[in-house]
Amino acid sequence: MTPTPTWLTLLCGSAILSGGIVAGIFFAFSDFIMKSLATIPPASGIEAMTSINRRVYRSIFIAGIWMVAILSAALIFAGFTQPKSPASYWLIGGGIIYILGVIAVSFIYNIPMNHKLEALGTTNKESDSYWKRYLSKWLLWNHARSASAIASSLCYLIAFSAMNS
Repeated sequence: MTPTPTWLTLLCGSAILSGGIVAGIFFAFSDFIMKSLATIPPASGIEAMTSINRRVYRSIFIAGIWMVAILSAALIFAGFTQPKSPASYWLIGGGIIYILGVIAVSFIYNIPMNHKLEALGTTNKESDSYWKRYLSKWLLWNHARSASAIASSLCYLIAFSAMNS
């Protein structure tokens, strides 16, 4: 059996840790943040969510999301180019799950909904009805992002274990 290169072990370990942090933040939004925002008046919820979105786009969290995406791409590449082993398939699977389930879902669903929410603001006559739809639809897709981040971290953990056993 060929020993796993140190760089690959480090990349995989970094993806486990940073992917787990991303998963935890998404999970917090799914578990209690959005549910809390749903209990306050729509204008206040819209204001709070818009403020959160403005802040998050310039946060370390966004850097973390992109770091895991870059690590995922590198791990997919490594999975295809390293000697084939069970770890290779877990690396490829984890990368695909993260890129599709976190990055693609964010750009196709959550981010456009955030932009529309901000554009409507709190005084537009559509704001209240959009807020109700936004809460359920945004939360559904956030559940998908949370589950994907958790699943990709689990795939990386299995690959890490396979590489180091």
